Amino acid sequence: MMRATLTGKYETDKDDGKASTILTINTNVGDAKLKASVTNALVVNTAKDSPPKFSLTLEKPDSFSVVYSRKHDANRQSDDPPDVQFKFMNAIKVMEKTVELEYTHGMPEKKTAVGGSVALNPRNKVAVSHVLGTRDCKVKYKYEHGERVRTAVEPSYEVAANAWGLDVSSKFEGGDAVRASYRTAAKTVQLEWSRNSMVNGTFKISSSFNVMDPKINPRFMAESTWSYDF
Repeated sequence: MMRATLTGKYETDKDDGKASTILTINTNVGDAKLKASVTNALVVNTAKDSPPKFSLTLEKPDSFSVVYSRKHDANRQSDDPPDVQFKFMNAIKVMEKTVELEYTHGMPEKKTAVGGSVALNPRNKVAVSHVLGTRDCKVKYKYEHGERVRTAVEPSYEVAANAWGLDVSSKFEGGDAVRASYRTAAKTVQLEWSRNSMVNGTFKISSSFNVMDPKINPRFMAESTWSYDF
């Protein structure tokens, strides 16, 4: 079975708006998954600022993934070099706790990142990620509460920026979800509401603004996703 997914997004900026699309096709290859996607190929007059991007992903869940992506700019004599990302995932037992590990390497920037997460219990989880050779290290803690209305509180800390972040989200019966985020480094607040429906697809709307801006010029984003199995 194959699944085609189309995501349309429109977001506002200070002066005008910008539309984008993502068309994705997923299929199974044995116990692995193959995904092909194209970004912005279905939107007119976006090639100058956002040229189409093609990507191909081969993934075996909880094991590995390989992502090949390339932008196509018709205004240039030669395209940008392709991006290739390798990710390997594994899990080990430490003091009767399952520690999930990730190793990611990207080309051509040759950036390598490692990460790990552990669930202390069903409601508490800690995750750490680090880009090798840099001070880019992030620590995140997640606490979940409630049954019918599932609420998650996720404080985080970025070492390089010496900055904190906080995310609070709630999921309701019927597919509705709300989320609020704050980043101390950028002084930005983001509010988001989404609905996941088996009939009408997924719809998301969000707004973000800088709390230090006296004019409070918010940015809005609306996104909708439709899926079709064939």
